Amino acid sequence: RNIGDIREIEKKKKISSQEKMDKNSYKNMKKINSLNSKIKRVEKEIKDLEEKIKKNDLELEQNPTKYDESFFEEYQLKKNKLASTISDWEELQKQLERIQQ
Repeated sequence: RNIGDIREIEKKKKISSQEKMDKNSYKNMKKINSLNSKIKRVEKEIKDLEEKIKKNDLELEQNPTKYDESFFEEYQLKKNKLASTISDWEELQKQLERIQQ
């Protein structure tokens, strides 16, 4: 064999490993963008739930005897949903951190 053939083979190996890195970088970038999008959506949901709960708290403070059992059931559902959504947000953050390492 001649030295030129070996150099050509080495060049091809370098190019293919660079292409693999580019594909992996692209896949990671897509995952990061997707997670960031999900995180923004979940953060908005958390904000909305917090605002609704705060509004309910204010209503209760102003007139505690006005509300019935169904109000308190819905109120508790909102609080449970908030806790669940915060947990989802934490998991998404962990996934994002793992990809970015």
